[in-house]
This record gives sequence, C-alpha cells and structure tokens, in this order.
Amino acid sequence: MLNARLIDNYDTGALDTAFSTNALIFHSLKWIRLLHSTQPPDLLLIGLYLDNRLVGLAPMFTRNYWIFKVAASPFIVDNTPYMGIAIDDIYLSDALSALDSYLTKKNYAFIRLIFQKDLSSITLPKGYALVNKHTHVLTLSTIDNIWNALEGRCRTAIRKAQKSGISVSVVTDGLFIDTYYDMCKRLYGAQRMSVPNTISFYHNLLTNFSNNILMLKAEMNNQCIGGAIILLTHERAYYLNGVSLHEYNKYCPNNLIQWTAIQIALERGCAFYDFVGSDIERLANFKKSYGGNLETYTCLEKSTSTITSVARARYTDFKMMMGNLKAYLDRS
Repeated sequence: MLNARLIDNYDTGALDTAFSTNALIFHSLKWIRLLHSTQPPDLLLIGLYLDNRLVGLAPMFTRNYWIFKVAASPFIVDNTPYMGIAIDDIYLSDALSALDSYLTKKNYAFIRLIFQKDLSSITLPKGYALVNKHTHVLTLSTIDNIWNALEGRCRTAIRKAQKSGISVSVVTDGLFIDTYYDMCKRLYGAQRMSVPNTISFYHNLLTNFSNNILMLKAEMNNQCIGGAIILLTHERAYYLNGVSLHEYNKYCPNNLIQWTAIQIALERGCAFYDFVGSDIERLANFKKSYGGNLETYTCLEKSTSTITSVARARYTDFKMMMGNLKAYLDRS
C-alpha cells in the first residue's frame, strides 16, 4: 500500500530522480519553485511512498475560497497544462487513492488533477469525475513532410503573413516581456478577464528556463503585433501562450508564429509539438490545420458536496463577473 505525506524539504535534487517514466518538466523542482514564487496559491508538495521509499510526487497548489479549500495540480493551466502525479503506471491507481485520502482528511472541498495521458482505463477513487480533454500533437519528422501535411488554408495563411511583410524572430531580451504582457492585458481585457499569469512569471520563466524557453515576436512595419511562448524539452515542445493584436489578425501573424516555432522545435531536437488544448472549437480548427493528431488527456475532478459542485459549474460566470467589476473600477 502506498501512503501520501508532505515532503518537508523540497530543495533537494534527490526528488528529481526518485520517479522516472511519467515525470514531466512540469514536475521538476525548478518548475515547481517557479510557480510557487510567482502565483498566489500555496504549495503542498506531497510524496507517495512505498515502504518509506519515495516512488512518486504530487505537487498540489491550494487556495481558500471563503469556506472552501481547493487543491489543484496544476492550479493555473495557462502556464502549466499538465501536472498531476508523477509515478510509474503500476502504482498510479494506488497513488490516486493515497492522495485522495490525504486531501480528504485535510478537508479539501474541491480537487482537480490534469494528466498528460489518457487515464480512462484507471480505477479511480470514489467521487472522482473523469473528463476527457483533447489536444493536437504534431509529429516532427522532416520540414518537407511537416509542410506537406499542413492543410491548404494553413499554408495560404503562412504565405499571406510573409507577403504582408510580417517577420518573426526569437527574443532573448527580457525587455520584450513588458510589451508581451501589455498585449496579454489587451487580449484578456477585451474578454473582461484578467491575465492569469503575473508579469513576474514571464520574467522568471525567461531567466530560469533560458535553455528551454522559446519566446517569439512578430513584427509588421517595425511594430510588435504578436508573440508566443513555447517550452522545449528533449522530447516535446509545448505551446504555452500566445497573443496578437486583434487589428492585425487579418494578416495571419499567428500562423507564421506557429510555423516558425515548429521549425525551431524540430531544429532543437523535439519529437513532438503539442498545441496544448483543442476543446474550444475556434482554437481547435486553427491547431488542426497544422496536421497533427488529436490526442486525449485526462482531467480528474472531485467535489465533496452539492455546494462545491454548483460553485465549480458557475466558476466561469464568476470570473466574468469579476472581470466586469474590474473593468468598471478601472473606468471610474
């Protein structure tokens, strides 16, 4: 039987090698520290033990909403698309039960875990709902094969961006982050929402993951009109974030940004390019045009009462209401 307990001192390299096959860059202590230092939720670093031997890791970020305690892994999906438990498959079902037991005893009213893999065949603890989510993943072979696999509308959009004089370049200077963040505020503000990430997250990301982060800038007539942030690992490139100025979208800068990112990911040795999230139809159609395969990944959620279930269902409406309030206060 596995048991779950807090790891008091997570500043140790031993944790990075205590589990192997299912650990992502998002489970690394370096990434966990980045999130812990740049976002509001608290951190519970929970170890999964077999006979006092650490065999898995569950980074849980927690926050209190009035009387409700929420635990999620990840908490903010805009910067960390996948997390959950890093553990070998043979232990995963038991690990979920052990983690659930720990969090239930701590009175967490809502629990969410998002895994990169499809867990449809896993036995779940009582009370968990399994939500299948989807993303397009492009296999990176040769540049000619990738180009030929693009849908015609995608190749046309890339050519249009090039003919319109849009250029895309790699950015290493942190000064660009202020410009990027201003574009993010305009994008989310138009939707009456706040930017999910703090500006310090982007600065720390560029500083601490300089070898993994690909930051791209699109320019037209010497003006920055868009950008994207891609996380590169030895196997997979993750499209974490992207933004563009609405008035320039007719020139298709996002298509050229993605095409540039794909080429660089291939050059850097990545085997796959993950567009990260294809469950919104408009975005899914864009990502599908690059010819990748639609893959399933899993979100597990547990609400301990009817009240928390209703609160979860209305969370999007709540965020919109808070965005409207912020917009009103900004205008006052």
